[in-house]
Amino acid sequence: MAKRRIWIEDGCIHCGWCQHLVPAVFVAADDGTRIVGTARQDGITSNNRSERSPLRAGRLPTDEIDFMPFVADGCPARVIHLDGWSGLGVADPALAPSRANQHPSQGVATPA
Repeated sequence: MAKRRIWIEDGCIHCGWCQHLVPAVFVAADDGTRIVGTARQDGITSNNRSERSPLRAGRLPTDEIDFMPFVADGCPARVIHLDGWSGLGVADPALAPSRANQHPSQGVATPA
């Protein structure tokens, strides 16, 4: 499995979106949002912008990991960045299109 990294660029507007959705990963700070050290391999709580520390394997439930693209995409300031994910996240995995119905070259669901 590829190492998965999350970092926060400058420009966080302190809206609480990510902190509310995944508090085990995101925490508020005076100058923006931080990635919680307990979720990171290096154990440091920071925006992870320069360190780019991977998430600690096994620390978070799979559904929360799979949820990260949805969290990043919903950030109104567009400052949450991900590395190591493929595809889009959805709020409810039950709503995800079935891979069996996806066209292989487009990655979009085809009518059943």
